[in-house]
Amino acid sequence: MPAKEAKAFDVFRVQKSDGTMTDVWFSASGGIGDLISNLPSREHAVIELTDTATDAGDGFRIKVDAITLPQTTRTGHECVLAIYDVDIPQRVGKSQLDQAAIEVFGNDGRTLVYAPLQSHKKDPQTFRVHVCVDRELAAQSKLRCTYYSPSSEQIVKEYLIQLKDRLPSSLEPPK
Repeated sequence: MPAKEAKAFDVFRVQKSDGTMTDVWFSASGGIGDLISNLPSREHAVIELTDTATDAGDGFRIKVDAITLPQTTRTGHECVLAIYDVDIPQRVGKSQLDQAAIEVFGNDGRTLVYAPLQSHKKDPQTFRVHVCVDRELAAQSKLRCTYYSPSSEQIVKEYLIQLKDRLPSSLEPPK
């Protein structure tokens, strides 16, 4: 369970695939000001990195560190948190990072949570995000990285990264 002073965690009541309800912890860095993006009316390229791929071959390359950590909520519910630190390039070719966000999907494919992320690293080359989500929800989550062209201010590419493909197999944190 997160420390009592950690207000970045939210508890959600979610129905699991077997029909039972569970409390899950969810935390993502970001702000409501980042929620609205200037999405264009025309379509843009969407590239999905499959399995554990980290390089799209066009200059987009991410670095992902992940651990899982067993937790017990105040209500006694046991869960496993998946904690990700992800480095995302600020630029890919001539395009600039517009937004990085986590999207959590329900069993029916609908979006449960869409949360824009803020960087924890002041670096003109790298946008570093920290995401902490219940492992069951991580299996239904994608990281979205949207890039725009500074000359046209139009979204030109979007990269999708499945978080389930980056789940560590061990439940123990690294030593």
